[in-house]
Amino acid sequence: MKHFPFFKKKHIEEESRKIRANDPESNALNNFAGNEVSTARYNLATFLPKNLFEQFHRLANAYFLFLVCLQLIPQISSLPPYTTIVPLCFVLILTAIKDAVDDFGRHKSDKEVNNRETQVIYQNDIVYRKWKEIQVGDMIQLSNDEFVTADIFIISTSEPNGLCYIETAELDGETNLKARQSLEETQGIGDDVDDLSNFNGEIECEPANNNLNKFQGNLTWNNKTYPLKNENVLLRGTRLRNTQWVVGIVCYAGSDTKLMKNTNKPSFKRSHIDRLLDKIIIGILIFLVLLCATMSICCIFWESNVGYYFRSYLPWESYISNNKTKGSIQLGLLVFLSYVITLSAVVPISLYVSIEFVRLLQSKWIDWDINMYYEPNNVPAHVKTTTLNEELGQIQYIFSDKTGTLTQNIMTFKKCSIQGKLYGYVMDNNGNEIQDPNKLESIELNDQDKDFVWYDKTLLDDIEKDDENVHKFFTLLSLCHTVMPEKRDGKIFYQAQSPDENALVSAARSFGFAFQNRTQSSITIKIKDKEETYNLLNILDFTNERQRMSVIVEKDNVIYLYCKGGDTKIKERLNDSQKDIMKQTDEHLNNFANESLRTLCLAWKQLDKSQYDQWATKLNTAKVRSKLPRTRTRTLNPNPNPKPEPEPVPEPEPEPEPELYTSMEERDEKVAEMYEEIEQDLILLGATAIEDKLQDGVPQCIERLTRAGIKIWVLTGDKIETAYNIGLSCRLLTNEMEIKTIEENDEESVKAKLEDIRNSMIEKIEYLFNVNIDDRDKRLDWNQWNIDVLNFDKHRKKSSNDDIKIRSTKSVRFTTDDKSINEDDDDIHREPFEGFAILITGQALIHALSSDLCMKFLELATMCKAVICCRVTPMQKAQVVELVMKHENKITLAIGDGANDVSMIQKAHIGIGISGQEGRQAVLASDFSFGQFRYLERLLLIHGRLSYVRVSKFLRYFFYKNFAYTFCHFWFAFFSAYSAQSLYDPMFGALYNSLFSTFPIIILSIFDRDVNDYYSLNKPYLYTPGQTNRFFNKKILLKSIVHGILSSLVIYFISYLSLSHKTINGRIAEIDLQSFGFLIGTIIIIVVNLENALEIWYWTSYYHISLWLTIFIYFIFHLTLYSSFMIKIFKQNYTYVGVAKFILLDSNFWFILLLSSVILLLPRFFNEFYRMRFNPNETDKARLNEKYRYEEKSAFIQHINVQKNILRKRLPRSSYAFAQQEGWGQLITSGKMKVQQIAFPRTSQDNNILLRKSRLSHHHHHNLTGTI
Repeated sequence: MKHFPFFKKKHIEEESRKIRANDPESNALNNFAGNEVSTARYNLATFLPKNLFEQFHRLANAYFLFLVCLQLIPQISSLPPYTTIVPLCFVLILTAIKDAVDDFGRHKSDKEVNNRETQVIYQNDIVYRKWKEIQVGDMIQLSNDEFVTADIFIISTSEPNGLCYIETAELDGETNLKARQSLEETQGIGDDVDDLSNFNGEIECEPANNNLNKFQGNLTWNNKTYPLKNENVLLRGTRLRNTQWVVGIVCYAGSDTKLMKNTNKPSFKRSHIDRLLDKIIIGILIFLVLLCATMSICCIFWESNVGYYFRSYLPWESYISNNKTKGSIQLGLLVFLSYVITLSAVVPISLYVSIEFVRLLQSKWIDWDINMYYEPNNVPAHVKTTTLNEELGQIQYIFSDKTGTLTQNIMTFKKCSIQGKLYGYVMDNNGNEIQDPNKLESIELNDQDKDFVWYDKTLLDDIEKDDENVHKFFTLLSLCHTVMPEKRDGKIFYQAQSPDENALVSAARSFGFAFQNRTQSSITIKIKDKEETYNLLNILDFTNERQRMSVIVEKDNVIYLYCKGGDTKIKERLNDSQKDIMKQTDEHLNNFANESLRTLCLAWKQLDKSQYDQWATKLNTAKVRSKLPRTRTRTLNPNPNPKPEPEPVPEPEPEPEPELYTSMEERDEKVAEMYEEIEQDLILLGATAIEDKLQDGVPQCIERLTRAGIKIWVLTGDKIETAYNIGLSCRLLTNEMEIKTIEENDEESVKAKLEDIRNSMIEKIEYLFNVNIDDRDKRLDWNQWNIDVLNFDKHRKKSSNDDIKIRSTKSVRFTTDDKSINEDDDDIHREPFEGFAILITGQALIHALSSDLCMKFLELATMCKAVICCRVTPMQKAQVVELVMKHENKITLAIGDGANDVSMIQKAHIGIGISGQEGRQAVLASDFSFGQFRYLERLLLIHGRLSYVRVSKFLRYFFYKNFAYTFCHFWFAFFSAYSAQSLYDPMFGALYNSLFSTFPIIILSIFDRDVNDYYSLNKPYLYTPGQTNRFFNKKILLKSIVHGILSSLVIYFISYLSLSHKTINGRIAEIDLQSFGFLIGTIIIIVVNLENALEIWYWTSYYHISLWLTIFIYFIFHLTLYSSFMIKIFKQNYTYVGVAKFILLDSNFWFILLLSSVILLLPRFFNEFYRMRFNPNETDKARLNEKYRYEEKSAFIQHINVQKNILRKRLPRSSYAFAQQEGWGQLITSGKMKVQQIAFPRTSQDNNILLRKSRLSHHHHHNLTGTI
């Protein structure tokens, strides 16, 4: 019954949930969600009704269903019902098959996940159950490398202190490991099956929600209650690492898990053009009703005044009243319905069949594009939703994940500064840095990671000379960290909480300072094949507030403190004697930052033993006295089912000692003070520069997309400094932008910050562009001042006001922490203005997205060229996308590679999944997928743009030709007593759209192009017409409709007037209806097909064949159909015998054809010639450039080289080689973390990929020969 939606249990909002371990009967009473998940849209029971319901949401389908009903009434239909039933069924079946194939892939993925097996502890035994069979309250056991089945509370782990490690890439995109821990009280149960089966604890926790970073609850067990927090749970979608086993109780299952709460159900996506078509069809239907009403009124008047008196010749039907007025009205009403059928071709059903076919073939260009094939992972581009191709040519906002989408998530040690000496730069004979890697020779190093490349031999020479500073520098890197080692196949592998830290330790090993091993109290390194062991005294762990970490070690009775952190944090703690070296190092840090490298400062000092002992005593005292007084004693009891004891009589609590703190925050403050005390008077060693490798081609791709008028927002789980540097690296941010940051944590502060930024923007706009913003409460919009936000320089060049030109080239004013820099200061280099950018944290975004502030935030964000949202949850990503979609009415695209991106991928108009290292959830939820971010430019600037242009031409032509065809019926009505008589042969009417006028436009819609791929990529401004819907909108459609009506007017009346004066032997020759209809139909076929030929840009052999073959087939078909042979089939009812031969042999026909064609096509031809010659648009210019093989110099030059002499506006540098949360230092020194087998993410090839490179090459675009 679960497949039938009407049998589903009614969902009841829960205030909290209570779960009893090992008690399925009790838990079943609460109707908790099961663990089976479904991302599919349909099932077997709902497919047919739901799919038909969705299809008939398309107004045209509902309209044609209404026509079928009318055609079943013989009294009003002049056309047989099959002319509408067959094409309607064909459309519905074709669309249903496509939807079924798409949804089958989702079902297949769901089945694979739901049928995974996990171990369940049940009735004193371990049994295997499928994921879909797991229920809330079940006790499950997970093994190393296993994905977590559901959201579970940890009972015990294989580690003695209850620790376990998880990888959360599927949740937040981060590949670094995170630690979780069981309660001390339950850890003693271990993995004993009997004890676990007898565990009868009760968990009371918060209702299911989407907050990934919060969990609140209590465990009641053995008459005691223990608080639970986020560190005590494992979430579905995470993966167990470095831990042999974990046992836990399921708290949330299936749709109630936090992963699924952050995942939206797949929505039914339709393109902007489809939605526009619905509005257009409504307008056309209203127009059709007016036409039919006009014909009905005319019929009533004609029947009253003429027809009533001719009943002896044209008798009325028996069901029509003999009363003149009443009978005329009855006939008028019937004629109204008859004309609804006769004129129904203004909305042809073949339009939808044809456009679906065109989109399907257009999607194959994407599937077969060899330039979008990622060979290393064997990933071709793939179109999953074929109805959105043209939407790719109209994108205005891109929402992108960072980790794994923009970056490779690979950190490498790039450069360093040691005691004022730079390393990592290779100079030529002129003293200039050699930046081209192809001109450099890499140096082979020992134990070198595959991604690490070093060119500077100077550093190696200094290491060989045993330079003291270099030695201390790399010793610090090999000691000051929380990395865990693993020996495997004779080689050491490192596992760190952040890839930055891994890069630093790996680099130290490559230069001969290898971290070997660690215990609770020691750390061993190898320097030039000589092992050295240090006593590990303390780890002063990283926190977001400290922005640094330190270790205190001892060797040969000498105590050292090694510290690494952000330059501002280290600078504040240096000894006064370090000012000069810090000044020099600061210059090097500026150089590193200009190259968008992630920087750290390293410092050290030697501690006097007595000084250290005093400090250590105070630190231990602070930690001991910080233990909170407990109202309950929590003791480890290995017996899970002790006999209940009477509650002891509570004694009066003594007054707390003054030394005991009353909160965890106060304890942390006291410990932080002790850290601060020892981290003083440091000696600067130098600085490191780490490169977070972007994917190949990302900067160029982003630059081109930005020049194409697309705004790019990055939504990432990383901290703000990391995202800022990546923004610079990928050219999303530039030194010439005015960057605003929003890091406030409460609503009032965020509101004040938004107001400050708004006022600052207004001042800047008024100053640079000499505009006066009188109404400051009015929403800011660049368009109101006619300023092109994406091309400020272009705007200035067009300005005729000298004052604007002068002001717009002035230095941008900005404010530092302590002073405002004057733009007229001659010592400050001038900095051009390239717009605004906003960086906002996830906490601030919570308030910015609230109902009170969302419009203020959106106003400012849309004024920016770039927006970066940091530390955001998956649901926040979707909320940001929804905000823009709802209020901006712009076409949006979301791109990501992990499960944390699924919500925004499904929410956006277009969802792109990158097949990367974080699973296939994003790919499965997407509309398009490929292997690298850089392919996005080809998808949008080539395939998307051409699809939009082609579909626009297709729709304009389709409406033109159908109005030209249909309105001949309208003109004929004035000569046929408004009888709804069809002018054409029914067979011609049935085949007009499917056979005689469709093939050329379909070929045009598949093969036509204005310029080649090179010009499409290097002239991104060609993309902008799609964003404004310039090629297909209501105004353009109205022109096509009027063009069709005028064409019908010319064709009908030239034919009518010419034939009405035709004479034979001096007498006026009469012509029958069949001949007249065939003559007009033939002229329409030739004219509309030649009109289509004027639309094409790129003539190919395919188009030539389709055009001339269509016309040839038309004549052959009718000569055959109207031959005497056909009378044997249709007998006396067939009245078209000899019509085709008679008309084609008549010279009047050829004269009418020539005259009509000249009148209709010649003005269009001269208009095209005049535009190309005297008023070419940007597309025309690009076509001419391609044709004559010369390059025009344009304002759209790539900003590649960053000027190093421009004063850099940037955030204070901060340390990045740390985790996003408190590190592992406390766990290491407490002995809770054990060095063990480390598990690493595994990579695998997808063996089910259907398209291989050879097949791609076979199906790739042919170089079509032709002329423009």
